[in-house]
Amino acid sequence: MKKSPKDGETEKKISVAAVTGFVLSAVFLIVSVIAWMNIYSFSDAEDSASVWMNLFRISLAGTVAALIASAAGVVISKVKDRNGKEIGVTGIITSAVGIAANIAAYAIFLNMVAGSVAVGNPQDNTGPEETEPTSGRNYFMETTIPDDITPEIMTCIYGYGPEHITLWSYMDEVPSMVEMYVGLHPEFAEKYSVECTILTTDYNYQKALDNALTGGGDEAPDIYVVEASYATKYTKGSMSEYAAAYEDLGIDVETKIMEADIASFIVDVGSRNGEVVGLSYAANSGAMIYRASIAREVFGTDDPVDIERLLGGGSGSWDKFWIAADMLESYGYPIVTGSEEVWMVMEGNAESGWITEDGALFVDPWREEFLDYAKDIRTNNWSNNARVWSDQWYTDMCDENGCFCFFGPYWMIQYIMSGWSTTGTGAGTFGDWRVCTPPEGFFWGGSWLLANRDTDNKEGVAELLEWFTLDFSDTGLQYYLANGMLGDGYKDTVASNTVMRMCDGSDPFCGGQDVFPVFAECSYFASGMVYSEYDELIGAIWVYYAYEYAEGHIKRNDVINVFTNDVYSELKLGQG
Repeated sequence: MKKSPKDGETEKKISVAAVTGFVLSAVFLIVSVIAWMNIYSFSDAEDSASVWMNLFRISLAGTVAALIASAAGVVISKVKDRNGKEIGVTGIITSAVGIAANIAAYAIFLNMVAGSVAVGNPQDNTGPEETEPTSGRNYFMETTIPDDITPEIMTCIYGYGPEHITLWSYMDEVPSMVEMYVGLHPEFAEKYSVECTILTTDYNYQKALDNALTGGGDEAPDIYVVEASYATKYTKGSMSEYAAAYEDLGIDVETKIMEADIASFIVDVGSRNGEVVGLSYAANSGAMIYRASIAREVFGTDDPVDIERLLGGGSGSWDKFWIAADMLESYGYPIVTGSEEVWMVMEGNAESGWITEDGALFVDPWREEFLDYAKDIRTNNWSNNARVWSDQWYTDMCDENGCFCFFGPYWMIQYIMSGWSTTGTGAGTFGDWRVCTPPEGFFWGGSWLLANRDTDNKEGVAELLEWFTLDFSDTGLQYYLANGMLGDGYKDTVASNTVMRMCDGSDPFCGGQDVFPVFAECSYFASGMVYSEYDELIGAIWVYYAYEYAEGHIKRNDVINVFTNDVYSELKLGQG
């Protein structure tokens, strides 16, 4: 039974405006918090002072203030028998300001990211004729250079002879080698002048090189340098017809390859229908680079021979590697920084390439197995789930509690890991690394040198190319490189294993281990047989979906469909 107020008293009523303000404030606060959590996951440290971040802060502050004001209106109207209408209205207004700021922040943010990151729900493959472009999806860790960026062009001439040779490169390393050769061979300088053109933007370098080669004449270079990621385009792909066979230049290439003991993957990448049209001076074969202190703690030894045996080095199988991953995880160490590290090793060991002879996409079973590896690595905490070139990738090189191993060539030790290993927690990790062969052979990077089929200076071109790629004497380029006698003074692993056996590769980063025999052995396991000019893009799309599957964002059975859909769309396969 409802109790009546005493005589002389009025019934205390709760302000409707205050209650309305409280309810609206609570709803808007929940919306603001959800929006904040959503957008914060996309933000970086550099976004902290951006307009949309400040608007979100205003929205949060406004809705919190509205909630407090409205609650006060409810209390005042009920407990103190005062009209809470004014405070309630204040709560409603403050809530409105908060939600308006929230909407504005979201609008600015969505406008900013539109077209750059669009994960969405992958669609089923409807065939190459009906697929939609996926230009909004970023498969690469590094930003692709837009078409309209003009490359920086630098030129330099070495020698003063009347016969003119032109050389194009995407970096200054090769021109500096030409300078060395001309300085060491005055008779060459008297006969030839070598004009080196450096186009420092890789993407436009390809476009400029394609135009020069197709245009022909004096505009086309006599020698041109191409990077590993697109080398096969020029050695055996769509632009290969412009390359001269080394043999046609007068080089006894078959004999020289055997005497110099050139790694087969270098020859594979540089061959067109059995003819060598390009070779590299460096051997960027990859090793397993592991932490000695962690090896001693977990396996009781850090000896490269023992670790190689325990982890299946050179076996062609990953079974022992996963057993070791389980042991390392029980001690709190991830075996790798992320599954992409494993992919780099597996990628080139498929039996078939991505593109068949009739131009269709094919997923080799060995490459498809990487999906299961990526899922196992994520599920079993065998990695820090990092991508190559990400912040975590670098952190794992220098943190004493980082991952157990990386896979990479010698340049990764020289130019990346040596520097980063001194910046980590505690004493860092410099000197605590060793190398051994990985479960499978692979290579990463490198520069191939090609000659124009229409060059008018075959003799001079051949002389340079032979010194770059096939000279295994102690006056050849590769001997100078292996001993750190060129440019920045860093030693390098070179294409000729004959030269590698002549040089000392002791490295303080690896505790004084002579790493050259290991990298030389790794070069024998690497293969360049299945690579094509499309592999960089296709591989990036494959890794993207492998991570999506490992994270549970897409089902295993759907990966092939959405991957195929994207590849057909990006490469316009089957569309004439």
